[in-house]
Amino acid sequence: MRYSLIKPKIKPVFNLFTRIWIYFTSISVALIFVVFIVVVFKSYYASVQLDDKKEELAQILAQINANKLKYQELVRQNDKAELILGDLEQEQENGKNKVLLKSIQNLFTLVPKNISLNEVLMEDRSLILRGITPTKEMFALLLEAPLRSIFSNSQTSYYQLENGWYRFVSVNITIPEEMYEQKR
Repeated sequence: MRYSLIKPKIKPVFNLFTRIWIYFTSISVALIFVVFIVVVFKSYYASVQLDDKKEELAQILAQINANKLKYQELVRQNDKAELILGDLEQEQENGKNKVLLKSIQNLFTLVPKNISLNEVLMEDRSLILRGITPTKEMFALLLEAPLRSIFSNSQTSYYQLENGWYRFVSVNITIPEEMYEQKR
């Protein structure tokens, strides 16, 4: 027996409106999840870059401090050179230490190949040379004579090495003209 004139249809669990609502909700959740993942990776990448920049900043600051120390050393050496050779502006005005500078340049051109200089220490009014020479006579003829003509007082000490050569220490001092005139 039939009680209905129409054939019964199977009723879906979700109607069309519910399916559309579920579809758009899942797409929205997926998009929010993708945006969340992108934000997390961007923030991680930014923190890594920040750490790299901090390390780079620390290296740059260390380099700046090292350069400041080098600059201070160069300023100190420049001041010492100005004491020895005179200020360039004053030098142009009165030519006070041009002779000394030229003499020292000539000294380095006079050093023969056999004599090797290990240390050249130039202070306010003195020049100290340390090195090795094959013979005392070679040093006396080739370097000591020009040094005596440049400096007021020149003394050289020799120490014989095992190979027969000599290690020398030459101390040369310039006495200021004022003190030289007072001694007379």
